[in-house]
Amino acid sequence: MMSPSEVFEWLMSYANGMTISFVLAVGVFIDALLGSSWRKANGVRRNSRGFFNGFLKNIFLALIPATFWLANILFYYLPLDPTHPQFRYNPLMFDFISVGTGLYIGDWLLHSILANWKLSGRTIGPWIERWIQEEYDSKIEQHNLKIDKLGDTNE
Repeated sequence: MMSPSEVFEWLMSYANGMTISFVLAVGVFIDALLGSSWRKANGVRRNSRGFFNGFLKNIFLALIPATFWLANILFYYLPLDPTHPQFRYNPLMFDFISVGTGLYIGDWLLHSILANWKLSGRTIGPWIERWIQEEYDSKIEQHNLKIDKLGDTNE
């Protein structure tokens, strides 16, 4: 069993922005597959603008931690600026920002994945249902509004 300090060291060794973005991108694909699954089960078009726009938005959000990682590399290789000697480069700052951003986006993405899981007809535990209820209701409302307004789901 690892001690809390060993867990922290392990996370800081492997949880950089690129790794976090990769995990989030895999989550985006899982979310898209589950969303496609419940759309197919309900006879809703899967090639709609809303589906693709949501997918692109999620991919963009998944890449945000990688931008902090790239900024970390950029600041590391930039020459020191003699006009601003008070600036001290701190690579841990970018790691913490990447991890924090990744956790925030990951929480949001996990809600979406679990809501799509439930919408696609799979069962989940009651405490998870309470945790994702707002996201679930949002997806149902969005889906019903589009059917009511359009009669077709050309989002």
